[in-house]
Amino acid sequence: MFDNFLAKDPRRLLRRIDPDRFYPVYADGSTLVEDAPTAGKLFVRLEAGENSIMWGSFQTRITGTDFAQIARSLYGARIILATEEEMEFGEKRAQLTAFAADPGTVSAREEFRGTGGSLFFLRHQDLVAGSDRVRIEVRDQDSGIVLQANELSPGTDYDIDPIQGRLVLSVPVPSTADNSQLVQAGSLSGNPVFVVVRYEYSPSFDDPSNLTYGGRGEVWLTDWFKLGASGLKQNEDGRDLNLIAGDATLRYGEGTYLRAELASSEGTGGEELASLDGGFSFSTIPVGTPADEEALAARIEGAIDLEDMLGGGWEGGQAVFYVERREKGFSAPGQLTEDDTNRGGLAATLPLGETTKVALKVDGEEIDARSSSITASGDVTEQITDRLAVSIGTRYERDETETVDTTAGDTNARGDVGVRLTYQGGEEWEVFAFGQGSVLTEGDAERNARFGLGGRVALTDKITLDGQLSGGSSGVGGRAGLEYAVDEKSTTYVSYELAPRDTGSGSGLLANQATFTSATGRLVVGNRTRYSDTFSVYGEQRYDTGCENAETHTYGDDRKPLNGFSFGASFETGTIEDDVAGRLDRTGFAMSAGYETDGLRWTSALEARFEEREGEDNRVWLVRNNLVAELNPDWSLVSKLDFAVGDGSDSSLFAGGFTEASLGFGYRPVLDGRLNALLKYTYFRDEPTTGQVSPSGVSSAYEQRSHILSVDAVYALHPRFSIGGKYGLRFSELREARGEGEFFSSATHLGVVRTDWEMLRRWSLVAEGRILTIDAAEDRRIGSLVAVYRRLGENFRLGAGYNFSDFSDDLTNQDYTSNGWFINATGKF
Repeated sequence: MFDNFLAKDPRRLLRRIDPDRFYPVYADGSTLVEDAPTAGKLFVRLEAGENSIMWGSFQTRITGTDFAQIARSLYGARIILATEEEMEFGEKRAQLTAFAADPGTVSAREEFRGTGGSLFFLRHQDLVAGSDRVRIEVRDQDSGIVLQANELSPGTDYDIDPIQGRLVLSVPVPSTADNSQLVQAGSLSGNPVFVVVRYEYSPSFDDPSNLTYGGRGEVWLTDWFKLGASGLKQNEDGRDLNLIAGDATLRYGEGTYLRAELASSEGTGGEELASLDGGFSFSTIPVGTPADEEALAARIEGAIDLEDMLGGGWEGGQAVFYVERREKGFSAPGQLTEDDTNRGGLAATLPLGETTKVALKVDGEEIDARSSSITASGDVTEQITDRLAVSIGTRYERDETETVDTTAGDTNARGDVGVRLTYQGGEEWEVFAFGQGSVLTEGDAERNARFGLGGRVALTDKITLDGQLSGGSSGVGGRAGLEYAVDEKSTTYVSYELAPRDTGSGSGLLANQATFTSATGRLVVGNRTRYSDTFSVYGEQRYDTGCENAETHTYGDDRKPLNGFSFGASFETGTIEDDVAGRLDRTGFAMSAGYETDGLRWTSALEARFEEREGEDNRVWLVRNNLVAELNPDWSLVSKLDFAVGDGSDSSLFAGGFTEASLGFGYRPVLDGRLNALLKYTYFRDEPTTGQVSPSGVSSAYEQRSHILSVDAVYALHPRFSIGGKYGLRFSELREARGEGEFFSSATHLGVVRTDWEMLRRWSLVAEGRILTIDAAEDRRIGSLVAVYRRLGENFRLGAGYNFSDFSDDLTNQDYTSNGWFINATGKF
């Protein structure tokens, strides 16, 4: 028990119970919570109010700046201190977070462009369980700035398989979100949507020594002035990073502020990857700096809420700007810089009277003084009548590139003009038509003509369908979505809203956002924080109804429309372009349905996407089914069938998929508590994608299939004496190449016999006999376990014992290190 007491197991950084693998969490309605997360045998946490100090496993959540956002899962020491005093808008007067760790793992950060589906394959396999952090980001299509970000919750918003490196979200993620600009830049235009995944993994043949420490402190000197500082030192082989950042904020009101930030980095930091196709292939986000070279980054941003500054008549008016410079080699999470980069931008929304609104936006970028770009757009909307509105928009793009010797260069430019006519048929429906064309082109810029129709119709008083279809010089484009009104105050999107809607800058909404549609509701464009944890030039969209019971829904919120039935559908088609991952043509759709009532929960989903890139046709299908039912007061059932298939015209480049099927029963007689029985069968098939690598760093080209059966039962022969047994079978097949060669099979059998005897009033004895047989290795192991327990009060029992066998009763664990002394405590409430 005390061997290697201070050692850590990096593969058990933050343990989570997967209900599909461990069935103690079903058939009795129980919930498991780990209050002492630790990768080692030692855990300490001291708390006083919001202050704490701990040694164990934790996730860093260092935010508050653009250049020093630190998100890692570590094992070590952490301290959090905060004052009780709060400022005008709810912030603590001062707070400090600091940490130090030697995790023995390597960090990874991967960006997946939204695919219109929910399945994503990570680059690495055998992740540290519980180290994953997933967020959805909507970025400005011109500047790349994060407009909207939402951290997802494991188990609710997504499921992850840490062994196979597979992520499945609860709802599909679109390729783009509506940017509310009239002129569209392509057939699937809008602000790009990304799934950003951060996790830890442990290389197979390395024992990484990577001391990591850092933190952040901030203090509001007055209600209007704040100073902050962040830092990170990370020692990883070939990935060393020293990062220091300071920031200052001047605040006039909740939506009016000025903020400056300065950061310095030295080293390359961690590798960052990008994928356009959901993880079938990856591209490296480049880093261009030697490890011993310092690079600086500076940024100034500000915002003005016109209603705060000018008073009534300017509700919803805002103006925001930013100026940023990053030197070649600057390295920070999500901020890797290959060349000297200067960026700047300005955006404004101006209400002119009661019927006219003007939206303006300009972004510019210069890279290494050899290439520059500028994008400018403007929309004017006039509400002609209560039902009819007309909008006129323009968009201008210009790119200039010089060769290395600066003797020649290319200049491409295009100017577009568009018009849109919208007619609202009351609250029940609206239709719109739009058209656009290029009025000037220069260089190799292609003309951008596009015409389309769209609309919205209320199918019922709660369900609304909206969509858009267009055609033009860049191909056919289309989107569709469903939304469901939870009540008179809030709306939840079953999939996501796709048709353009006039809600101001940065309003591309995903399924995690709620809008308020009651007569008392209003839209407030605030700029205190962005959709993430830090400030942004485009601010956050804050929706409220002017009352205290405003309701906000998280990503993947579970609702029960139509007396328990729920459903969703989405569709998109068009061309996707990404600076890192490339370009592809995509058509995809997703459908889902479910039903929930007392004692029954069923959900099903079907997704498909069809892609073409560089002459290759690729297809991905995903089917998900889950059923949990209380058959009667004695019997309960849990079942699951998920599978995915990926293939293409060149199957060696786009192969991959999985199948997970399980069926479990629990038997707990209500009228006879002497018998408890559990049974579960699981079938598992895995075929990694070509983009995934194993823990040893080589391509994962194998296929595997497994059948796992487990039966447990306990029967009380006497109030003080019970017997129990367990039988487990795992039959596995494995081959080294996809679709080639023969499968090698092996079967593992586990048998356990157990007795519990309450010898005296407060003393009891537990004894087990165990046998483990592995057919392929011709290995048989026999062992036993003995423990003595003492009851302390009515709700607590403490015991100690010795395991004479070296194997675990968990068939997924075969490290043969389970023998020795142990202490076990049991509580019931």
